Amino acid sequence: MRSELDDGTLFHELDAASRERALTLGRVRSYEHQACIHNKDEPADSAVIVLEGQVELTLTDSDGNISSYIAIHPGQLFGFISLFTLNRRRNDAYARGKTTLLYLDRNVLDQLIDELPSVRHYVVNVLASKLALALETISDDRTLKVKPRLAKRLLENVRSDGVVPLTQQQLAEYMSVSRYAVGKALGELQADGLLDICYGKVAIRDHEQLRALTLPG
Repeated sequence: MRSELDDGTLFHELDAASRERALTLGRVRSYEHQACIHNKDEPADSAVIVLEGQVELTLTDSDGNISSYIAIHPGQLFGFISLFTLNRRRNDAYARGKTTLLYLDRNVLDQLIDELPSVRHYVVNVLASKLALALETISDDRTLKVKPRLAKRLLENVRSDGVVPLTQQQLAEYMSVSRYAVGKALGELQADGLLDICYGKVAIRDHEQLRALTLPG
């Protein structure tokens, strides 16, 4: 899910000398269009920066439905949290177009953190934001009913075109509730004119009204 992603613009935040240092320490690898970069649950031995092309992250739910839910663009970093915490990839990744990646192994990233203040600041900001998100999610699970929780998750994962490319089963697994509960809440939101339920995705029609459901009171 978008809220769980490790993406950022680390490479864009580095000066020329720091970028060169990262390129010197890291490993560069190129992929052809549609090539598999990694599979879910593979060991996460490195964080990855996109230098050229695009990386598509996908999810497969328990019903076998596959959804593309985010694209990682040049300059962005992914796999950071998995490297430092889970040690396993949390999604499948594919190249879109000819794609060149810079792999930063754990020891390399540790070295960059020691050497470069911009990398240290990035790491602190990412960890702080992930902690804040985790605490917010725990609070939501304890205090909010399914509909406002669903509204928040939809807004967190909506693309610029207004589409949330997740199935009802994936949303249910994401929220740790039943598929029936998600389907019922989606049906009510559709009846209210806030969204359209489509095959394998949800199209948001009224962002402001959906956001209003997430506010206290």
